[in-house]
Amino acid sequence: IVARKRYVEGLWVGSEGLVFHDWDESKFVVDEMPAISTMDRVVVGVDEGWNHPSTQILVGIKDDNVFVFDEFCERHMLEVQVVDHAIQWKEQYPEIECFMADPSCAKLRASMRQAGLDVMPAENSVFSGIQTVAERLTFDKLDRPRLSVHRSCSNLIREFGSYEWMSRHDGTLKESPKKEQDDCLDSLRYAMVELCGIRKSPSIRSIDHGGLDNRYKVDPLHDERLWTEM
Repeated sequence: IVARKRYVEGLWVGSEGLVFHDWDESKFVVDEMPAISTMDRVVVGVDEGWNHPSTQILVGIKDDNVFVFDEFCERHMLEVQVVDHAIQWKEQYPEIECFMADPSCAKLRASMRQAGLDVMPAENSVFSGIQTVAERLTFDKLDRPRLSVHRSCSNLIREFGSYEWMSRHDGTLKESPKKEQDDCLDSLRYAMVELCGIRKSPSIRSIDHGGLDNRYKVDPLHDERLWTEM
């Protein structure tokens, strides 16, 4: 099925090593959203790039459910253009509380502050951030999705369906995701960790995979044998 979608239908979709294997576009992608003014909090996740796109993801939380309203995803953007877009969003959405930016982007954060924007270095624990996002791919007691993504966020939707764990030659999964198909997801992580917090902060340890048996093709996200508390 994956091969057909990739090579016949021309769609980029992941395999059994998907990081967010509970992702289902039919469940978590919506055409209508509540008004952003009704949110309890609104923040923007920001990631800087050049050959990889610069991304900004507009995220709100209401009654402990998360809503992704909009995305910005463009390659070869100058720093001033990235800042200008953030200013435009702040003017369009005054509800934005702050911008959570990649902690390695000190120069971009300084430029955003100089432009009068509230910006903070994001928490960038990748594994913990992935957990924060993954645990929202469920439904609340009223059968409402705990994460809703507007259909216009096409790049984020594509990444959800193709973000994969690294794998070894024997087919077992490594403890780290591939550094591809993750630009919008990184910005989403930054925003959601700020809004939702981090439930656990595990470090990773290795376990004996025991050869090629499928029983040992573990999922780093859900198999707690891989975790040690920090």
